[in-house]
Amino acid sequence: MASPKKPDDCYYYAGGERITLTPAQDLLAFDQAAASKGALDKVVAGLSARPLTSGVSLVEQDQISAKDRQALSQAGALRPVFRAADAILVVLPEIRVEDSRPGQVEQLQDWFSKHCDDVEVESPRAGRFTVRPKSGSGEDALALSNALVEELGAQVSQVRFVRVVPRPGTAKP
Repeated sequence: MASPKKPDDCYYYAGGERITLTPAQDLLAFDQAAASKGALDKVVAGLSARPLTSGVSLVEQDQISAKDRQALSQAGALRPVFRAADAILVVLPEIRVEDSRPGQVEQLQDWFSKHCDDVEVESPRAGRFTVRPKSGSGEDALALSNALVEELGAQVSQVRFVRVVPRPGTAKP
């Protein structure tokens, strides 16, 4: 699965519009459960991390050494962090896909079956899917979500974000 590598590749679709994302060079996000599974509890215990929802924490990048960053990456614990407008967005490895047009559900299911080596798909209701890249990568989720819009014109294909917005009366999130 192709992951976004350059800033031009960092975007998502909302309401049919392409929204550009800017990589947050100063921040890292990590999944606490994946860090624990990778036996990296000691690495993350000493960080001044800001806990978010979904078991994700946000930290200033300069708090983590290159060696520890590599270990977190190898454990699949790092999550991509972007800025868009006044928000910080952490990309989780999950996509919500919805389409109710005649014939489109079948096209989506056919696409999923052709990519079964790359994705896991749940369909709790007709025309609604939860898609997860088997890689566990937020970058892959972002690329997959964009591909579903660009290749199939899915009505809704939205990667799951943890969105951090400024508190009222403050300048930064």
